[in-house]
Amino acid sequence: VLGLLTMIAVSTSAITRDGAGHASRSFMMLQPTVIISGLALSYLYSNRKSLFYFFVGLILLESVFFIHDYWFHYRYSSERAFSAGLKEVVELAQKHPGRPIIISPKYDPPLMFYLFYTEFDPKRFQNFVKNDLAFTSTQGRNNLEGNRIGDSELYIANLVDSKNVRENSLPGAIYFLTRAEVEGTDIDSTAIKDAIIYLPSGEPLFYEVHF
Repeated sequence: VLGLLTMIAVSTSAITRDGAGHASRSFMMLQPTVIISGLALSYLYSNRKSLFYFFVGLILLESVFFIHDYWFHYRYSSERAFSAGLKEVVELAQKHPGRPIIISPKYDPPLMFYLFYTEFDPKRFQNFVKNDLAFTSTQGRNNLEGNRIGDSELYIANLVDSKNVRENSLPGAIYFLTRAEVEGTDIDSTAIKDAIIYLPSGEPLFYEVHF
């Protein structure tokens, strides 16, 4: 039975492209692992109580370290893995209805977050896809390298050149650029900074700017 459970657990990772790289594909391994661990502890309790208490002590010690890491460190060490900050980017973008919004993809692809937090009409986006308009290349126009999403005001694009941005910018546009794209560049001195989006650790993530 344990062998069958293990084979089933492994298959959930084996049939996917990225294998067990994602934790959700490893959940099935918990069942046989917990059963084996429980049987082992039961055997030790019946036959080797000293070892049983030793391993229980190790489990409790590890639990203390785990809980400390989870509550005090994990939110910072995992902030980028969970795309922290993109919700705040979309919320700021919503304060500018009718104006072009440019979000840099250099941190993480923002489309999924934009569609979710703006409650974008699914049928409208499906029509974009059906008519092959979901991603329309900017082809370098307005100093943008990326795509416009359908006929919406959203552009997911990088700046082609950080110099002379004011002269080549998209009229009326609000830009959300990563820290690396702003700090230490000409944009830092020429753009008007409206807001800064921070990671939970306090590190600047995005700048909201216009020209």
